[in-house]
Amino acid sequence: MPCPYFEPLNVAAHPHYANARLPLIDEYEGVCHAGTEPLRAPSEMRFRGCNHGYSKECCKRFPTDELRSSFRYDIAGRSEIALSLICIEEQDYLPLRWRSITYVVASERLEPALEDQCAHAQALAFCRSYLAHFDKPGRRG
Repeated sequence: MPCPYFEPLNVAAHPHYANARLPLIDEYEGVCHAGTEPLRAPSEMRFRGCNHGYSKECCKRFPTDELRSSFRYDIAGRSEIALSLICIEEQDYLPLRWRSITYVVASERLEPALEDQCAHAQALAFCRSYLAHFDKPGRRG
Protein backbone atom coordinates (compact mmCIF):
# COMPACT_ATOMS: atom_id res chain seq x y z
CA MET A 1 0.00 0.00 0.00
CA PRO A 2 2.49 2.63 -1.11
CA CYS A 3 1.80 6.31 -0.63
CA PRO A 4 -0.38 7.73 -3.44
CA TYR A 5 2.26 10.44 -3.98
CA PHE A 6 5.22 8.06 -4.35
CA GLU A 7 6.63 7.39 -7.82
CA PRO A 8 8.97 4.39 -7.59
CA LEU A 9 11.92 4.66 -9.97
CA ASN A 10 14.20 1.74 -9.16
CA VAL A 11 14.70 -1.04 -6.62
CA ALA A 12 16.65 0.33 -3.65
CA ALA A 13 20.31 -0.65 -3.85
CA HIS A 14 20.46 -0.64 -0.04
CA PRO A 15 17.02 -1.49 1.35
CA HIS A 16 16.29 -0.56 4.96
CA TYR A 17 15.17 -4.11 5.77
CA ALA A 18 16.33 -6.80 3.36
CA ASN A 19 13.60 -9.35 2.62
CA ALA A 20 10.87 -7.28 4.30
CA ARG A 21 7.32 -7.92 3.12
CA LEU A 22 6.41 -4.83 1.10
CA PRO A 23 3.40 -3.79 -0.99
CA LEU A 24 5.51 -3.40 -4.14
CA ILE A 25 7.40 -6.60 -3.22
CA ASP A 26 10.77 -4.81 -3.39
CA GLU A 27 11.74 -1.59 -1.61
CA TYR A 28 11.95 1.22 -4.15
CA GLU A 29 13.74 4.53 -4.32
CA GLY A 30 11.78 7.25 -6.04
CA VAL A 31 10.18 10.67 -6.09
CA CYS A 32 7.61 12.24 -3.77
CA HIS A 33 4.96 14.21 -5.66
CA ALA A 34 3.25 15.64 -2.56
CA GLY A 35 3.77 19.36 -2.16
CA THR A 36 4.40 21.95 -4.82
CA GLU A 37 7.56 20.44 -6.34
CA PRO A 38 8.57 16.79 -6.84
CA LEU A 39 11.35 15.78 -4.45
CA ARG A 40 13.57 12.72 -4.19
CA ALA A 41 11.92 10.56 -1.51
CA PRO A 42 13.90 11.12 1.69
CA SER A 43 15.78 8.02 2.84
CA GLU A 44 14.28 8.23 6.34
CA MET A 45 10.71 8.14 4.90
CA ARG A 46 11.34 5.72 2.03
CA PHE A 47 10.63 2.47 3.89
CA ARG A 48 7.90 3.48 6.34
CA GLY A 49 6.06 6.17 4.41
CA CYS A 50 6.72 5.95 0.69
CA ASN A 51 6.81 2.18 0.26
CA HIS A 52 4.26 1.38 2.97
CA GLY A 53 1.77 4.19 2.62
CA TYR A 54 -0.65 5.46 5.25
CA SER A 55 1.68 8.43 5.49
CA LYS A 56 -0.95 10.99 6.51
CA GLU A 57 0.16 11.16 10.15
CA CYS A 58 3.90 10.61 9.66
CA CYS A 59 4.83 12.67 6.57
CA LYS A 60 4.99 16.46 6.64
CA ARG A 61 4.49 16.64 2.84
CA PHE A 62 1.28 14.57 2.75
CA PRO A 63 -1.70 16.87 1.99
CA THR A 64 -4.09 17.08 4.92
CA ASP A 65 -7.15 17.19 2.63
CA GLU A 66 -6.23 14.05 0.63
CA LEU A 67 -8.88 11.29 0.73
CA ARG A 68 -6.65 8.51 -0.57
CA SER A 69 -4.44 6.83 2.01
CA SER A 70 -2.63 4.40 -0.26
CA PHE A 71 -2.77 2.16 -3.30
CA ARG A 72 -2.91 -1.64 -3.11
CA TYR A 73 -2.03 -4.04 -5.93
CA ASP A 74 -2.74 -7.72 -6.36
CA ILE A 75 -2.46 -10.28 -9.12
CA ALA A 76 -5.89 -11.60 -10.16
CA GLY A 77 -4.53 -13.94 -12.86
CA ARG A 78 -1.70 -14.55 -15.25
CA SER A 79 -0.87 -16.08 -18.58
CA GLU A 80 2.31 -16.39 -20.62
CA ILE A 81 1.76 -12.93 -22.09
CA ALA A 82 0.07 -10.89 -19.36
CA LEU A 83 -0.72 -10.33 -15.71
CA SER A 84 -4.23 -9.35 -14.64
CA LEU A 85 -3.91 -6.79 -11.90
CA ILE A 86 -6.33 -5.26 -9.42
CA CYS A 87 -5.51 -1.71 -8.27
CA ILE A 88 -7.36 -0.48 -5.17
CA GLU A 89 -7.29 3.07 -3.84
CA GLU A 90 -7.78 3.02 -0.08
CA GLN A 91 -9.06 5.61 2.36
CA ASP A 92 -8.47 4.92 6.05
CA TYR A 93 -7.84 1.20 5.39
CA LEU A 94 -11.06 0.79 3.35
CA PRO A 95 -11.46 0.54 -0.44
CA LEU A 96 -12.35 3.90 -1.98
CA ARG A 97 -12.41 2.64 -5.61
CA TRP A 98 -10.79 -0.08 -7.68
CA ARG A 99 -9.97 -0.95 -11.28
CA SER A 100 -8.68 -3.88 -13.31
CA ILE A 101 -5.51 -3.47 -15.35
CA THR A 102 -3.57 -5.76 -17.65
CA TYR A 103 0.23 -5.76 -17.66
CA VAL A 104 1.55 -6.94 -21.02
CA VAL A 105 4.81 -8.70 -20.19
CA ALA A 106 6.68 -8.38 -23.51
CA SER A 107 6.15 -4.62 -23.86
CA GLU A 108 5.98 -3.82 -20.10
CA ARG A 109 2.83 -1.82 -20.78
CA LEU A 110 -0.37 -1.32 -18.79
CA GLU A 111 -3.76 -1.60 -20.51
CA PRO A 112 -5.46 0.67 -19.93
CA ALA A 113 -2.70 3.06 -18.95
CA LEU A 114 -3.27 4.76 -15.60
CA GLU A 115 -3.63 8.54 -15.75
CA ASP A 116 -2.15 9.06 -12.28
CA GLN A 117 1.65 9.13 -12.74
CA CYS A 118 2.38 7.62 -9.33
CA ALA A 119 -0.23 4.84 -9.61
CA HIS A 120 1.07 4.01 -13.09
CA ALA A 121 4.70 3.80 -11.88
CA GLN A 122 3.65 1.75 -8.83
CA ALA A 123 1.68 -0.75 -10.92
CA LEU A 124 4.65 -1.20 -13.26
CA ALA A 125 7.05 -1.61 -10.32
CA PHE A 126 4.74 -4.14 -8.67
CA CYS A 127 4.47 -6.22 -11.86
CA ARG A 128 8.21 -6.12 -12.52
CA SER A 129 8.99 -7.17 -8.95
CA TYR A 130 6.33 -9.87 -9.07
CA LEU A 131 7.83 -11.36 -12.22
CA ALA A 132 11.39 -11.08 -10.87
CA HIS A 133 10.46 -12.95 -7.66
CA PHE A 134 7.71 -15.34 -8.71
CA ASP A 135 8.09 -16.03 -12.44
CA LYS A 136 9.47 -19.55 -12.37
CA PRO A 137 9.92 -21.68 -15.51
CA GLY A 138 6.94 -23.94 -16.07
CA ARG A 139 4.74 -22.05 -13.59
CA ARG A 140 1.31 -20.97 -14.83
CA GLY A 141 -1.23 -18.87 -12.95
